[in-house]
Amino acid sequence: MNKQIEVLFTESVTEQGIQDIIAKHDPKLVRDMTNEAEFKEARKVRTEMNKLVEKVNATRITLSTQLKDHGDDLIARIESGYSPTVTPFLVENESRKIEKKRIEEKRKARVREQEDKIADIKGASNRAMHLPLDDLESILQDVCDVDLAWFDDEFRGGAQIAKEVSIGQLNDAFKYLTEKETARQEKEIQNAELADKNDEIEKLKAQLAAMQPEPIKEVAQKYNETLSDALETWNSSVMLYGDDFSDLKSTIERFTTLTITEQ
Repeated sequence: MNKQIEVLFTESVTEQGIQDIIAKHDPKLVRDMTNEAEFKEARKVRTEMNKLVEKVNATRITLSTQLKDHGDDLIARIESGYSPTVTPFLVENESRKIEKKRIEEKRKARVREQEDKIADIKGASNRAMHLPLDDLESILQDVCDVDLAWFDDEFRGGAQIAKEVSIGQLNDAFKYLTEKETARQEKEIQNAELADKNDEIEKLKAQLAAMQPEPIKEVAQKYNETLSDALETWNSSVMLYGDDFSDLKSTIERFTTLTITEQ
């Protein structure tokens, strides 16, 4: 047992007192509690034990409170003594922690920003897939204008690859849409020209029909059938009569100038 602690409890019990208790209540002795005298004596012993335990416990509680109070006082005095040096340190230490956290959050935000930018470059061709030609050209220009110097070293290589791949894909898409638009415009022009030619043919047919004498319907019918065959052939292949269909027109003019007399 710690001698210093033992001294604190001498008013309640001493080491010798403990030894006397052990000697008095030899565990080798057999006690007959059915004997009334033995039973009453044991009751007195129990009461004696309880009083002694209560006394020791009271001393322990008192000493614990005194030790705690004294210990708290010592701690407060120690901290007060160190305070001129430690307090400024604690303030600066907390400030550095806050600054470190701010820098780390800023770094993470910068990383996310660069990752999002690279993803945006990679997805440029997908965004432009179904857009008009002018919008595709705008997206292509945006990718071309990406400044690789804006990226940190660890991201610059990935950004450069993404930019080159995306520009290649957008150029291919731009070329395809340009050719498609050119073909569409050419088709519109061809359709318009064909419509004009059809309109002129219908006018010539009307002129021919107006010039036919009523009494000779059978002869006129034959001429109309011949003319219809020629028109049908022309509609299936314009090249048969040439781009300006002058041959067909000449044929129609021959019909219109033909003099038909009754036999």
